[in-house]
This record gives sequence, structure tokens and C-alpha cells, in this order.
Amino acid sequence: AGCGYNHAPNTDGVHLWSVRNAYVGNSRVRNGDDCIPIRDGSSNILVENMYCSCGQNAGVPVIWKEGGTLQNVLFRNITAVGTLHAAGIKSKKFNGVVRNVTFEDINFAGVRGAAVYINVFNEDVPHPESEVGLMHVYNVTYKNIRGTATSDPGKFMCGAAKPCTGLYMQGLNISGVSEPFQCENAYGVYKDATPPPCWK
Repeated sequence: AGCGYNHAPNTDGVHLWSVRNAYVGNSRVRNGDDCIPIRDGSSNILVENMYCSCGQNAGVPVIWKEGGTLQNVLFRNITAVGTLHAAGIKSKKFNGVVRNVTFEDINFAGVRGAAVYINVFNEDVPHPESEVGLMHVYNVTYKNIRGTATSDPGKFMCGAAKPCTGLYMQGLNISGVSEPFQCENAYGVYKDATPPPCWK
């Protein structure tokens, strides 16, 4: 009957790790952790027509302890209801590269945290004194991202030595939030975005 991580911790839905040329689609996931986490070592992945509820993130590329490269991933036509986040990229001070990721036609309702985000520091706050080992994120596209959130629209928290570059956003509309985006070392262009991201 419960919903969220406290009720069902570490319950990833469809977890891909070191997978190439894969398709995930046409499914519903109700859990407490990430709905469709894609780990380092994976490439050429299409995720589409998914319904995610209750968990942490709907679609989320992840660089974790082993590090490595994650590339060429498309999340398309994803619905997230009552999740903590909608579309994110995260790490935890681990070395690696995330590149060529697209989030397209993502719809969400009642998101409880940052709706859209990149965070190379993850929950490690305050930021580490040394940025050695932080992942590098570049060439990420957000297209037609719409929904309601109860906290803030998003965060783009990247390292100074490895900034997030090549970010592109078109067709963003997040309602229900009063705070602006938060950004560190994030560079990109956008159009038709409400609220607008704080990229340089």
C-alpha cells in the first residue's frame, strides 16, 4: 500500500548493466527505487512506452563504482507518476562518461524532487574538495518534457574540471514549482522552456 523508497528500498525495476543493443518497452513498473536505471558499459539502448510510479527516477543513466562509459541512449514516451524525479543522470563521485543521451516525450505528475537533473555529486553534499573521479556528461537532449512537480524544476550540478556541455532543451513545461533551476558548470542552449534552465 505504501509508495516510495522507504517502503521498498533498492528495488530497481528494469536494471541494465553493460548491455548493448537493447530494447525495453511497453511495460509498467511500480517500485521504490529507479524505474529503468542504465549502468556504465551500456550503449545503443532504446527505452519507450513505459509507465513508472512511486519510485526514484523514471529513466536514469548511472555511473557507479566500476566507472566506464554509457552512451547512445534514448528514453521516449515515458510517463512518471508520484516518483521522486522524472529524468535524471547521476553518479556518486565515480569516474566515467555519459554521452549522447536523449529524453523525449516525458510526461510526469506529482514529482516530489528535482524533475529534471544531472548530478555528478549525487547525494554527496557538501561537494568534495577534489573533483578527481567525477564523471563527465555531455551531449544530452531534453525534448518535450512536461508535467507537475511539488519541489523544484531541476538541477544541473557538474564539476568545474569536467563541465556538462552540449546540453539541448526544447519544449519544457514544468508547473507547480516556485523555485528556479540550479546549475553549476552546465553549458547548453534551449528554446520554449518554462521555467528556463540556468545553463551558460
